[in-house]
Amino acid sequence: MTRRLRRFLSSLAALAIVVFLAAACSSDGFPVSYDDQVDAETGLSNVELNWTEGCEPSLSEDLADKAAQVCACSFSQIKASIPFDAFVEANRRLGDNPEILNELQSSTNATEAQIVDIVKGCIADA
Repeated sequence: MTRRLRRFLSSLAALAIVVFLAAACSSDGFPVSYDDQVDAETGLSNVELNWTEGCEPSLSEDLADKAAQVCACSFSQIKASIPFDAFVEANRRLGDNPEILNELQSSTNATEAQIVDIVKGCIADA
């Protein structure tokens, strides 16, 4: 695994935790879907907004100019292919052990592996 991808996956693990903590702190409570709690200014849901705000700064300098593209790509594909409840469960697991994504341990479940594959694909396409 490349150093760039390893750094991104480490940041992604932290990001996943932040996405739900920040969304849970919104005035409407915990989101119930990817499209819940749309921000009037940006038109983005709280989950997507939090993903984008955490994802873009977490990319290495090598990908800084493509950060918006990689982050939009990964969120779009996660939303299209991973049920929200599975994403929430992956977030809970990452909260218990954020190194799961970084180390790709045998305890990585199918959702976490799918997130890794999505991010790898978006980085490769950037």
